[in-house]
Amino acid sequence: WWLALVPLIDYLLRDNRRERAFFWSFNLSAPLLTVHLLNLPLAALDFLYSGQRLRFCDLHVSVCVALAYSVFYLTVLDPMGLHFYLILTPRSRLCLLSYSLILGGYWGLFHLWNALL
Repeated sequence: WWLALVPLIDYLLRDNRRERAFFWSFNLSAPLLTVHLLNLPLAALDFLYSGQRLRFCDLHVSVCVALAYSVFYLTVLDPMGLHFYLILTPRSRLCLLSYSLILGGYWGLFHLWNALL
């Protein structure tokens, strides 16, 4: 969210001050900061201090959850006009690249995490 979508949305709203201000006030609200900014580092610290390495099952479950959410997004949310993730839209020529980068990210983070432990 913070590395890919926030800069993109901010750029797309550059000409509309009102919507851009609303986006930032909404984006910096406590629930969104917790969900999009704090959950991953806190979970990573907890897992790091446990000293437990990731297993292939962890990667498998993560990819299955991502796949299930992608199917839900593409079959339910996108047809309803709820376009939360610009990079996941099937109408973009770059969607295959987005999906590949996401899967590669899962694979890379799995191996990086185990290398750090």
